[in-house]
Amino acid sequence: MNLKPRQYKSTSKPVARTRKEYTSKLAYMYVWELVGLDLGLSYNPIKIGFAKAVYCRGNKYVHGGEGRIIGNLRDIEKAFNKPMGTFTALVHMFKLGDWEDVLGAEQFVHARNADEKVMNILNGEKCVRWNRASGKTEWYNMRLITAISRARNSWRKTNIAIGQGTTLAKRKKGEHGVPEFNLEEGSNI
Repeated sequence: MNLKPRQYKSTSKPVARTRKEYTSKLAYMYVWELVGLDLGLSYNPIKIGFAKAVYCRGNKYVHGGEGRIIGNLRDIEKAFNKPMGTFTALVHMFKLGDWEDVLGAEQFVHARNADEKVMNILNGEKCVRWNRASGKTEWYNMRLITAISRARNSWRKTNIAIGQGTTLAKRKKGEHGVPEFNLEEGSNI
């Protein structure tokens, strides 16, 4: 099955959600491809990331995965001094699941692919600019099919458990990127 990816720009608006959905202990794992930025890599940068299922933006509740991706596009455009709407996100996977399971699956992927992380490959001015954008540790230089396969593989029960071990260890050390579920208004992870 070859599904057409969802497309977003930094000017896109995330789908509205409800307060009830906001209080659910759910999160998204997503896989998306950045199109339009030439970093001199072998492939378009691909992000495998985590987002709260629903974010509160002011007094509105929105799809967390979409909101996170749109915000990340804005950050990248700012970092490279490009106008809003310059780059495109092609979203190849949104997987909704329990907060801790999603975080475990995501951490499983990130702990095993350091050699392919964009931030570990770039140098010079491109590296400086890239590192200004949020979520810089979650980007990879790999074939799309490889990224999707690694994201899907992370959802095996044994791999989620391994990733949850990584999550707990990082939390104990006070590291960023492994948030605990929080219902405070404005808590946008």
